[in-house]
Amino acid sequence: MIFHTPILTLLLVSALAALVALWSAGFGISVLRRWDPSSGARGQLLLERGTELVSTLFALVMAAEAAALFLFVFNADRMAALFVGAMCAVGTLNVNGYGFPALTGQIASFFAAAVWLVLDHVDRLGRDYPLTRVKYAAVLAIAPLVLVTGGLQLAYFLNLRTDVITSCCSKLFTPANAGISDEMAAVDPATALWALAIAAGLVLATGLHALRSGRGHGLFALAGAGYFGAALVAMVSTISLYVYENPNHHCPFCILKPEYGHVGYAFYLPLFGATALALGLGAVSPLCRAQQPARPPARGDAPSDTLGAGGVCSLCADDPLGDRALEPDPVRLRTGRCGRGISPRLSPRRPAGGSAPGPPGYLSQGENKPLRSGHAGSRPSAFSWCKYAGGSGGRSPPAGRHATAWRKQKAPRGAPF
Repeated sequence: MIFHTPILTLLLVSALAALVALWSAGFGISVLRRWDPSSGARGQLLLERGTELVSTLFALVMAAEAAALFLFVFNADRMAALFVGAMCAVGTLNVNGYGFPALTGQIASFFAAAVWLVLDHVDRLGRDYPLTRVKYAAVLAIAPLVLVTGGLQLAYFLNLRTDVITSCCSKLFTPANAGISDEMAAVDPATALWALAIAAGLVLATGLHALRSGRGHGLFALAGAGYFGAALVAMVSTISLYVYENPNHHCPFCILKPEYGHVGYAFYLPLFGATALALGLGAVSPLCRAQQPARPPARGDAPSDTLGAGGVCSLCADDPLGDRALEPDPVRLRTGRCGRGISPRLSPRRPAGGSAPGPPGYLSQGENKPLRSGHAGSRPSAFSWCKYAGGSGGRSPPAGRHATAWRKQKAPRGAPF
């Protein structure tokens, strides 16, 4: 029994997923303890290289784990002919006590894998991989789930016996079998359809709100999860009756069979995929908002020699010499200090029609302007760095011994030099 090709494929995927999950979890502990993107140490460089390899392999394994859910259900449906009393996947899963727990674990692994893949995709879009710690914390949470699911699946396949008489959907989804399946089948059809319509309306409303305002993604994820539950209830209580043309047949698995045109896959694939994307969006959006910079310092804020939130120099934001807009600077250095030998991430825009060059040693109009030989010292001060473009009325600052006096004359009170 265990040597069937789909079973061997599922066991191979589970074993590979378990090995990669354990390896990734061990690496994730190192990332959580030592990850520091602002450091240029050798250990940090090794971690950055390792994250690319581990993330790629774990993403491939998660994609395979997500696809394994549908292969597991397809194999259970195909194996129904081998067991007495089984007509669909329900009978196959009822052969021993590990069938439905293994299916539940596969569904949980599917959604966990989908959310992690969304998280990994968003992290790769960032410039400095801002969600690396969160991503590997999620790996530590997913690894036990992968191991438990693989163990349940192995126990289920090892305990398959063809001499067992099993019960199928005709008994499971009836009032004689108390449980959640009986409660789903007993829901009034009108109530189930109204609940499905209301859930769909909530998904649409929360989705439009999230698109327009950029907020409310968590509500959208909750609405998606609610729609998933309402859709399953509607399938068992109402939709399946129309597919089978039988008022007493409530099985959600028989619609996967070829005699019904495999219509179940057209229902379940979009449902599972859309729910996974909604959950992924709900999980990622709070993290993305947490990574966004705060409001840049406004005019009139207290001056500081460090860059404010968003990479805006507070000296440039509080500009007593004129209204000069800020534009992104393609030159990006590391420490975030302005005028202390390090370039700010935003630079003053060249005044329209002006002839003043950019700050000494700074990028201006696509060219690197070297330091003028007459400037005192090898590094310009914070004031001359930030205020140089247009600060002297279009005239270059004096050179040599008059440079220091010129800067002090033009500097506001409290300038850092």
